[in-house]
Amino acid sequence: MHQTRDSAEAPTGQAPTGRPAWRARRVAAVVLALVLGVFVIALAAGNLFPAGSNGYATLSSVAWMWLGPDLVILSLVALTLAGVVLGHNGRPLSSVATVVALAAFASSSLITSIIAGATHRDGGSVSFFTALWPKVAPVAADHTETYTTADGQGISTH
Repeated sequence: MHQTRDSAEAPTGQAPTGRPAWRARRVAAVVLALVLGVFVIALAAGNLFPAGSNGYATLSSVAWMWLGPDLVILSLVALTLAGVVLGHNGRPLSSVATVVALAAFASSSLITSIIAGATHRDGGSVSFFTALWPKVAPVAADHTETYTTADGQGISTH
């Protein structure tokens, strides 16, 4: 009997290789893409409510301020996983995962760009590259002020 490389049967004592292993990897990639995409979309949906209206909206607002660029990268990873699997296997689940990941990428990019635009409008600056790597050391103060009086009264420094 002639065995092909995609055969599920392996010689005695060896693990099966070929098609079932790739199928498991594809399913894992699609499931991971779905989980990541749904997570980002769930955080994005929290922005549909006013920031202080409930705990979910507050958590979502805080998460986007701290993790906006990270969530864009996370949704891009989900889109890449789903797109690669869709290219190799046009099953309905991989199509759904691709659409979910695309929606996650679009919403995370939009929210992050809105935050960056608001920061620029108010005179601040945003660097997405440095935002991806948190600072380990605390930032030193630009200047230090010492007050010796308050309301015309001298301040004691004992």
